[in-house]
Amino acid sequence: MRPANGMPLPVPTPGMAIDPPLPSAGTGDGMGDKTSIRLEQNLDKDPATVWTYLTTPDLVAAWWAPCTIKAEPGHRFTFDLGKWGIQAAEILAIEPEKRLSYTFAPTMIGTTITWTLAPTAGGTLLTMTHEGFDLSSMIPRMAYDGLGKGWPKMLEKLRTTVAAAT
Repeated sequence: MRPANGMPLPVPTPGMAIDPPLPSAGTGDGMGDKTSIRLEQNLDKDPATVWTYLTTPDLVAAWWAPCTIKAEPGHRFTFDLGKWGIQAAEILAIEPEKRLSYTFAPTMIGTTITWTLAPTAGGTLLTMTHEGFDLSSMIPRMAYDGLGKGWPKMLEKLRTTVAAAT
């Protein structure tokens, strides 16, 4: 099956690291299992610097994907995810240099991404939570599988990109 944009979806592979593990068939409440991906990354820059890498289009493109983000409540924007197409997003909550939350791909997977920044002695602890995957539906389940492997790589790229900032 292909999404509306006609592009192929990522194919889950055996051994993908998923946290938490996918529920076994037949579990859940019958209303659709929902789950999330939560990762932490220590960055060697202060929250103000890290914030710019989450909210400035050119800087987001340096570690993830081209986008049209603006750190304004209610702002609607897009990510250009290449073979996965243009994905819509909308800012839900902003606490500058502390928390950013937005919808992600509402017509394809209907999830929310939240970034939380906490100052540390050496810089910033960044927590990313990507939640709301409906694992009873094929496309969100495939996205969950793929992003379970992809997000750690993207956060590592963010770490190295931020570390190179002057």
